[in-house]
Amino acid sequence: MMRFHLDEVAGRGEPLAALWASEAPIYGRFGYGVATQFFRTKMARTGISFPRQPLGAGTVRLD
Repeated sequence: MMRFHLDEVAGRGEPLAALWASEAPIYGRFGYGVATQFFRTKMARTGISFPRQPLGAGTVRLD
């Protein structure tokens, strides 16, 4: 599943891939855990677009 996800993202030329578990607590038994509670990055404004509305809560600040 992860290989398919990463291959699809790379095939579309997307620079970032992220995955959120719908029931995060059950994944501990499979060796997965929280990677981060916070993420910050800087990008040039040119070439950035949002292809569709976000599915969840979060913030994006364009400086």
